This record gives sequence, C-alpha cells and structure tokens, in this order.
Amino acid sequence: MKQIRVERQKGYYGMIRPLEIIVDGVSLGKIDQGQTLMFDAPDSSREIWGKMDWGKTGRLDLSHYNLSQTVVFRGRFTLNLFKNLGIAKLPFHVCLQESGKSESKAEQ
Repeated sequence: MKQIRVERQKGYYGMIRPLEIIVDGVSLGKIDQGQTLMFDAPDSSREIWGKMDWGKTGRLDLSHYNLSQTVVFRGRFTLNLFKNLGIAKLPFHVCLQESGKSESKAEQ
C-alpha cells in the first residue's frame, strides 16, 4: 500500500459538499473543502478522480506521483450549465503539486 496525500482547496464549486475520492474505481473516502488528508491506495494504482453524486472530475494519472507531492482538487467557477449540473466533467482543476511549490502536472 502507498499513501496518497490529497488536498481540496477552497473554490466555488461544491463548497458545502464533500468530494468522494476514487482510485481505479474504488472509493477511498470523502474530503471537505479546505482539508488535506492521507489515503491508503494499492501500489498498482493508476488513476485518481473525484465524484459528487453522479458527476465526476477529470482523472489524474498517478504514474507521476511521488511522496513529496500532493494531489490537489480545486473547484472553480463556470457558467457552463452542463458542468454545474454534473452532466459534463465537474468544474474542478485536478493536479499534482510539489510541497511548497505551485501546481506542476495538470489533469488529463
């Protein structure tokens, strides 16, 4: 098992709702806005994404992940009705961030 550090930054979308963290189709838990949590995931993990109700965020390839990085989910404002209703990908920016640095690898 490896640990994945996940941060949900403050943002517009889903402010008062938890984001479910999914790795390769398996739910690891939920994270609220402004939280940073550690999740245990299998060593063979390939992708991570978030889910609220029926809507999903973009997916992030975990092959680039190392222990000094954090997977960051940040909700963003959009006028796209399909994204706000969860019909299209949820309006979250998903990326890897080095500790103490700005975002490095963006969502796929």
